[in-house]
This record gives sequence, C-alpha cells and structure tokens, in this order.
Amino acid sequence: MTSISSDTPLNGKAPVHLALRRVAIDTYRENVAYLHRDCAACRAEGFQALAKVEIRVNGRRILASLNLVDDPSIVGCDELGLSEDAFAQLGAEAGVPAAIAQAEPAASIPALHRKIAGERLSRDDFLAIMRDIAEHRYSKIELTAFVNSLDKMPDLDDIVAGREVPVPGEIDLQYAVAAALVGRAIRARDEANANDILGHILDYAGTFPQREMGVMLVSDLH
Repeated sequence: MTSISSDTPLNGKAPVHLALRRVAIDTYRENVAYLHRDCAACRAEGFQALAKVEIRVNGRRILASLNLVDDPSIVGCDELGLSEDAFAQLGAEAGVPAAIAQAEPAASIPALHRKIAGERLSRDDFLAIMRDIAEHRYSKIELTAFVNSLDKMPDLDDIVAGREVPVPGEIDLQYAVAAALVGRAIRARDEANANDILGHILDYAGTFPQREMGVMLVSDLH
C-alpha cells in the first residue's frame, strides 16, 4: 500500500473530505466506495457510478470503484462508505475525515483502446495492462472491455493443471497468455503444489511456435 500525506492534493485538486463509514458488504477483494447521489461533493466533482476514485486517510491510499446510492441508511450525504475489504485496507476508524477524488486514468489505457480497436499489442503493453489491473486501476467497464477483447484466450486453469492446451495463433494473445501465466506462477509460490504448477507452465512455454516467446516466459518467472 502506498504511503503518502493525506494533505497532498488529489489529482491536482484540493481533496473533498467526508466522514468515513464502514459498509457491511463483502465485495470479494474488490474495493468499492459508496456515495449518496445527493451528496454535494458528488455533484461538484462530477462523480459517476462505476468510476474509479482515489481515497486517502491518515497517509494511506486506495483505489476503488464508485457506487452511488439513494438510501441514507447505507451512506449519508456527508459520508463516504467503503466495503469491508476496502475499509480494512485503510486501517482507520469510522467517522474520521477521508479525502476522495477522481482517480488518474491507468497509464495502460491507450494500449487497451488499441486492443479493442483490433491492433496487436506488445509484451510490454500486456504487462502494463496486467499491472494496472492488479493495482485496481481499471473500472469494471474497462476491465470488461479488455476481457471481451481476449475471448480467444486459452483456459489458464487447464494449463496450470497440465492439460493439453493449444497455443493461440495471434502473437498478441501469446503475449497475453505469457503475462497471465507469470502472474499465476507468482501467486502459486506459497501453495503446496507450487512445483507442479511451475512445471506445467514451463511445459507449456515449450509449446510456443516461436522459441523467443517461450524464452521470455521462462525468463520472467525468475
């Protein structure tokens, strides 16, 4: 988690402060913020549903997807609600002032737009997109657009399980598969079957028609 001063202007603007409120909703690892639709800050800043917002409390910072609500029993006009996981990440008490602003667009958004337009992406483009996704910088709409652009992606679960999976013919999809498998390998390091998963990924790396692609995948695993 990034440690920064909560007094620093957000997104080049003076931050809007609202009272922090814990909303007892389990959003399964997704940071979700809640603002009342009639909140003065909501109208002044132009916050829209599903937008990405940046929230800072006591030197800690998170990014979250914004939901607008009409029920004051969920969140009042002077409050900023956070889902269970998001609230826990900030480690703050309910009622403390929280700064909220529009989040800066993900640096990889131009690459996403090129992919949606049908262009091929480089390995660095895919790694940048994966990094921004991992850091919660994509909105649901942007993430859905990216996933839909990869509908020809092979099943990664089958790959890590050692099942026979054909390599996609498109070079940009091969980059996407390689980047995703590196992420899988990193997350599996502490699992009991980590060696099996890594072995299956290495076996798959050997099936790439272009040897350089397999070499890049293997090198990124170390």
